[in-house]
Amino acid sequence: MSNLHIPSEHLRAILDAVPDGIGVERDGRIVWANRGFARLYGYADADEVLGGSLGCFVVPEDLARLEEYSAQRLRGEDVPEHYRFRGLHRAGHQVEIEIFVSSYEHDGAIHVLGALRDVTERVALARRMEQSQKLEALGTLTRGIAHDFNNLLTAVMGNIAVARERIAMGQDPGTALNRAAIAADKGAQLTRQLQAFTGRQHPEHEAADPALLVRDTVELLEHTLSPSIQVSTELADGLPAVAIPPDQLQQVLMNLALNAVDAMPDGGRLVLRASQAEGATAQHTSVRFEVQDSGQGIDPAVLPRIFEPFFTTKPVGKGTGLGLAVVFGTVTTHGGTVRVQSEPGLGTTFHITLPATTPGIDPPQPGHDSQRPTAPQDHTLLVVDDDPQVRAIFQEILELGGYRVLAVDSGPAAIALLADRLERDQPVHMALVDLVMPVMDGVACIEQLHARCPRLPILLCTGLDRDGRLDALPANPLVQVMRKPVSVDRLLSEVAARLASQ
Repeated sequence: MSNLHIPSEHLRAILDAVPDGIGVERDGRIVWANRGFARLYGYADADEVLGGSLGCFVVPEDLARLEEYSAQRLRGEDVPEHYRFRGLHRAGHQVEIEIFVSSYEHDGAIHVLGALRDVTERVALARRMEQSQKLEALGTLTRGIAHDFNNLLTAVMGNIAVARERIAMGQDPGTALNRAAIAADKGAQLTRQLQAFTGRQHPEHEAADPALLVRDTVELLEHTLSPSIQVSTELADGLPAVAIPPDQLQQVLMNLALNAVDAMPDGGRLVLRASQAEGATAQHTSVRFEVQDSGQGIDPAVLPRIFEPFFTTKPVGKGTGLGLAVVFGTVTTHGGTVRVQSEPGLGTTFHITLPATTPGIDPPQPGHDSQRPTAPQDHTLLVVDDDPQVRAIFQEILELGGYRVLAVDSGPAAIALLADRLERDQPVHMALVDLVMPVMDGVACIEQLHARCPRLPILLCTGLDRDGRLDALPANPLVQVMRKPVSVDRLLSEVAARLASQ
């Protein structure tokens, strides 16, 4: 059989008929593209994209990752052949793009061939599924957490009542107040864990600490476990961070753990592990997570379908069939793999492997309260919060720390007060602004304050960014976000640090 010869003009017509984008990059520039590539980015003709740099087609937050891939190819290192990034459409909006990559040498230069597909709608559907399943998991957690929160509130309220009685009797209330503070701190820690688990999804890669995430997952899970289930962890030392948003990794682990709990109605053993994957090299390190239960196991006839969306063996009303689909989608999106071992009656083990971050990306570190600083002399602070209790306690703490404090209940009141003081040549050295307020939120308030006093350092205080208002906050080294609840020492340390940096 003779080889079929396709004239170049016919080949071009064939490639232009392909609905997906195909492009060739050399030295960071597009040197060839089909019509599908142009359409993907909003251009009418492929000639319009030729010569464009990667920066013309990739959002800035993802550009460094793709440029590092290119550098690794030139060095002859192994590079992912399939990944996702956010493209920059000609009209200015973002496009979720899935790309399959290969490279070849021509005329002494490395050329990178990419087949691109617009997966914006698929990604949006996956995120909706993920949020739906997250709500299902959160409902399971809520029952145990509500019980523990009631216990913590009982401890706080009871110890405060005891402290009042001791004060009335002329006795030292310190022990009771310390117990109340410990209970309140446990409540704050539980709230932070819930916020991390239910956090809004951001597509950019941020590093997650494997051991920390496993421990946090187990702490949340323990609120829902019956005494008949024993849970333990096996965590290797010195694990590298993995390039996945922490809340997404925690949801993967939580979904698998809750499935394991459902598989052990009469009790059993649940183990969560994290270790360095076998076969690691200096350039490519992966972390392996395992969730193992001693439950009922999975029927071999069902096993091939467990990652299908909406497939479930649970009774109606007991599950949506999204949990394992979300696990599979999240892990594979971040370049990982999912494998399951199970036998009826002998339990199930899920193996998750995720690539470690590239050097230079560090996991978020938990904050620690510093030693209480000495307040600078003659500093006036502005507190803006619509909650009278928060406003009052912030004012009292700061005054105890040696500051003069002006407290108002709204953004417009803060702006009027600042304008009046500037007119009188009475400076305000720093502002603490709540994020969620009626009439004018914290972001708008900060913009107005800086319009009048551009060098004013500001702490933006928030308990939870419910609707993405922080996304509207322009990058500004003068503005620092501080999460509520906050201890006395941390509040004073944050304020002192901001003032000292000016």
